[in-house]
Amino acid sequence: MTPVAALLGLVWAACASRSIAFVTAAIYYLAGSRALPAAADVFFGRETAMLEGVVLWLGSALILAAPWGVLHPGRRGGQAPLRLLIIYSVLLLPPYGLVAWLHPLLGAGQVLPGFGPLSLIAGAALTAFGAYLAQRHPDSVPAACLVLGVCLALAGTVMSPPATSPLWAGVATADGREPRGLMEEVVRYSKTEKHVLDALRAKPEAKAVVLPEAYVGTWNLNAKRALKSLLDKPLSEHEAFALVGAAVPIEGSALASNSLMIYDGQVWARYDARFAVPFGMWHPWTGDGTEPTFALFGTVQVGQQRALMSLCFEDLLLGLHLPSLLLERPDVIVSAANGWWVRNSSAEVVQREHIEAIARIFDLPLVRAVNRH
Repeated sequence: MTPVAALLGLVWAACASRSIAFVTAAIYYLAGSRALPAAADVFFGRETAMLEGVVLWLGSALILAAPWGVLHPGRRGGQAPLRLLIIYSVLLLPPYGLVAWLHPLLGAGQVLPGFGPLSLIAGAALTAFGAYLAQRHPDSVPAACLVLGVCLALAGTVMSPPATSPLWAGVATADGREPRGLMEEVVRYSKTEKHVLDALRAKPEAKAVVLPEAYVGTWNLNAKRALKSLLDKPLSEHEAFALVGAAVPIEGSALASNSLMIYDGQVWARYDARFAVPFGMWHPWTGDGTEPTFALFGTVQVGQQRALMSLCFEDLLLGLHLPSLLLERPDVIVSAANGWWVRNSSAEVVQREHIEAIARIFDLPLVRAVNRH
């Protein structure tokens, strides 16, 4: 998430009316999620997919822009900073917090990264002060945006990537969509073994190897037996864990949990994603798709470390991760995603920038495992 996003509050405060503020925010969200129509076309894979993607793109932008329009103070002096902070809060809390990607606070928080909640408070205070000045002196906004935009863009280019952890290894794959059918599943299990072995050889000190979200496809008895046979020895020898993405069917339904199966060579454990992308994976109006847990916290103990789990769409949601970041004090952030449908669009870049911004703000090592086309 680029620090330039912090400028939205300043531009919003300078808008002359609620309608202009709404349109300004909508343009911001449309630009940030511009890859959605093409990605939906590949993901859904049907004749109407591109149209559906356009509807989702426009609809999500309008929904996220609504608080910016409704809460704009017009020309009432002194209210812009407080209302901006209220908008930030609305976009962090449910229900908005479950869909509010491109949160400007992620950009503002990187102005003073590494201090966790203090970074977010400093970013919010800075943008609130900018909103105050923009409302009182709207004629100076274009020049201020130009100067601040250049400074923030330069700050973004010199920012170093989040730290990595010597105890964790994230595996990047290019194996396409999840396996379908027995033969594809067998091949994917074999690739899982190879990726784990390669990671442990390349990073002998690693105690956990992370594979992408839904990497082995549906979790069934075949998957459990095959991976147990393939991974028992290497994991036991290295005293390490493997975290493998899978879709775990929910008994008695057509639903599945988007999970990371955690294995130490002896015992299987399981972590279920707290949320899933609406329409794409989560279908609350039907009896199939992915079932979120809606859990407040998202950390799990893996060996000696407490890891904050972020599965695919969750990478975009600052509000979803804040309770764990503030109260559970994780040692590392683990991001597992499956981007076979992205096809080198900006969607993957935006997702990566979000989770890297969170890691940078809270000064936590980041481990990413992504599967691509």
